[in-house]
Amino acid sequence: ELANGANKAQSDYSATSNGPVMCLLFGTCGVCFCPLMCYGCFVDVEEKMNTDIEKLPVTQTLKERGISVHFLPKTSKFDMGGMDCTISAQTPAVQAGQTMQVVIPAGTADGAAFLVQLPDGQQMQVTVPTGRKAGDTITVAMPPPAQQSMSSEPYESI
Repeated sequence: ELANGANKAQSDYSATSNGPVMCLLFGTCGVCFCPLMCYGCFVDVEEKMNTDIEKLPVTQTLKERGISVHFLPKTSKFDMGGMDCTISAQTPAVQAGQTMQVVIPAGTADGAAFLVQLPDGQQMQVTVPTGRKAGDTITVAMPPPAQQSMSSEPYESI
């Protein structure tokens, strides 16, 4: 999710996605690369990208855990840029948990939530991931035993 969001932000703000810049480049038959080189001087691509990345739900989740992310654009052929992740010393370790396969119920749309029954009989709410649809099988992480009680109502299969 983070990579997809960063890639989208990069394509939104890159010089090659800017119509006037590309018109100038093609207008000079590619002889003058000034529009491409000067674009970065006038547009703060790094700030705009990081603003968009900051709005992603996955970035907010990471931030809550003490993990910050910052996109660094390519500055030369030797510095390719990329995503810089900083992990706080206070960030708690994630305990490896069990996973289970779940089939998305019929009539459940992308982004919608549905309930699944865990092996111990408890229920857990699952959100349909982007790009997935009813009938698809997804892998979900099961919560640790102490956190599994969401509801005591029995689950009805559809």
